[in-house]
Amino acid sequence: MPSRSTAPQPRSERTRRWPQISASPRNRCGRGCGKDETQAAPEGSVSAAEELARLLKAEQEWQLEREILRRAAAYFARDCVLSTKGR
Repeated sequence: MPSRSTAPQPRSERTRRWPQISASPRNRCGRGCGKDETQAAPEGSVSAAEELARLLKAEQEWQLEREILRRAAAYFARDCVLSTKGR
């Protein structure tokens, strides 16, 4: 049987207690993760800013590749249409 703290509470009880619940250390970062958002990343791990920069750079590369493929497909499609019209 679930303990009283994990059992669903009536809406009025949850509404009355929300300031205490949101101020608990478990909800410190607003998502119930239990970590302070200002805490430094462990050694050897990548920070969120570095990860974002890496992902943005990769996205730019993918967009460039996609544009090249789009133009190549349009070129060969046009070339194919022109060569079949001359037959």
